[in-house]
Amino acid sequence: YQVHGHRLRPGYPHHEYDPHWELGYVFYIPNEFAIHVYDAIIEAGKEFGLKHCGYYAQRAVRIEKFYAFWGQDLDSYTTPMEWWQGFQVVSMKYRHSFIGREALQEQVDVGVKKLFVMLLLDPVDHNTDLDPWPWGENPSNRDDKSFK
Repeated sequence: YQVHGHRLRPGYPHHEYDPHWELGYVFYIPNEFAIHVYDAIIEAGKEFGLKHCGYYAQRAVRIEKFYAFWGQDLDSYTTPMEWWQGFQVVSMKYRHSFIGREALQEQVDVGVKKLFVMLLLDPVDHNTDLDPWPWGENPSNRDDKSFK
């Protein structure tokens, strides 16, 4: 891509590319061109209502899109199958060897023992000032059965 005469290398702001997701990009720009490219993007974006979004705001609104956050939602013990990304493990289909392949294959064959989910709390039933917040690894209840 060329912006204001400078070559950019675009990337995706999430862990994988899926054409059905909302498109957004991260641009890798040499430092010496960054301010020129930034100014050009801001100027071109005026007609579309482009607005700035701070880093911490992005971390909060990513929940609406089910974008998991490394270190908060995921860690080095979370497998792709446990956070709904098993389709990204193309190597399982083609039988390529990689570290952890046997563990992932077992999850494909047997199923996962834990699954990453995001909860939508009803503000009528959940008092944000008084009721506890689920922070992960909390036991929860559904149909009078407890699960973790």
